[in-house]
Amino acid sequence: MITFLLSGCWDFQRMRNRMFISGIAVDKEDNGYIVGVESLNLHSGGGTSQQQGNENESKVTIEKVNYPSIEIPLHSLQTKVNGEPFYSNIQVLIIGKRQAEDGISGIISHFLRDPDMRRTTPVVFSENPIDLIKMKQKDQRFSSEYIKELIKLTEETGRAITTDIGSISRAIHENNIEFIPNIKIQKDKHEMKVNGTSLLKKGKIVGNLSEHETIIVAYLKENMESGSLHMDCPQSGNGSVSMDMIHAYSSLKPVVKNGTLIIGGNLKVKGYLAEYTCGDGRIQGKTTLNKLENEFTEILSKDVNEKLATIYERTGEDVLNLKSIFEKDYPKIWEKIKPEFADMVKSPIVDINVSVDLILKGTES
Repeated sequence: MITFLLSGCWDFQRMRNRMFISGIAVDKEDNGYIVGVESLNLHSGGGTSQQQGNENESKVTIEKVNYPSIEIPLHSLQTKVNGEPFYSNIQVLIIGKRQAEDGISGIISHFLRDPDMRRTTPVVFSENPIDLIKMKQKDQRFSSEYIKELIKLTEETGRAITTDIGSISRAIHENNIEFIPNIKIQKDKHEMKVNGTSLLKKGKIVGNLSEHETIIVAYLKENMESGSLHMDCPQSGNGSVSMDMIHAYSSLKPVVKNGTLIIGGNLKVKGYLAEYTCGDGRIQGKTTLNKLENEFTEILSKDVNEKLATIYERTGEDVLNLKSIFEKDYPKIWEKIKPEFADMVKSPIVDINVSVDLILKGTES
């Protein structure tokens, strides 16, 4: 009898009766929300095979609700679609910057508690989230899948710092800065690109980084395995030199002297010469290669130290989460400087030691 009962199934739903959500876009609308969901509906509806094939294409459904809860428009969407929404396969959550300036804590909390949602769902910001999720790229069935791949590939080149629902929730609770990629629709309205980074604190945007500033922060915040450096030819300025980075390692050592925050530490970059168009285009001997290393080191050092100081002064935020370094490594010092730390980060001295190691120089012997 027990074997007979265990072989049964009393709680299942047919796939054709579910609406598979691949992406969600949310933005502020008056005193409520506008929500768009990209979905694949497997509901057959008894049509012809050609009709069923069309139904299996992705579509975007929009709902506007003047109510201060994200749950209401999401429930209202169910009246406009065939099948019960299924969120476990969601590829990306797109949040409008207007909404992000107003606050996203409630949105993140809702999706975090939803049993179908994944904490690892990527999150991006956009000025036009609804238009973005409706914009299909050539040969792409789902905008959401394309956006997920776009931010992943951009991060691999060091030009973006990605995040997800779980990381944002943790940063909000720990009162830390979180980095959210910005996706911008190009002027022709047929292309999209990652366009810098927004800084999120306590669930609201508190600043923005350009693409170049994002690269600098990424070098220092994460151990990177790819990227590139570029500079004009030393001395003459005619032509250019570029380096493909294969590894960047940073170790930050902040200190406080006479009430001033000093951001010190090391940034070590290793890579190989990718392009050299100076002079006759030839690199002769190790001396020239060492000279290029020094040139790269000088340029990157100036860039890192100046840009980082500017970022801290402009945003007034602890973008590198130096607070956690003090808390972990120097707890006694942290207790002393904690009351004034918020003011210290607004005007720090940045003195990071940078070194560049060129390990290959192409086909030159």
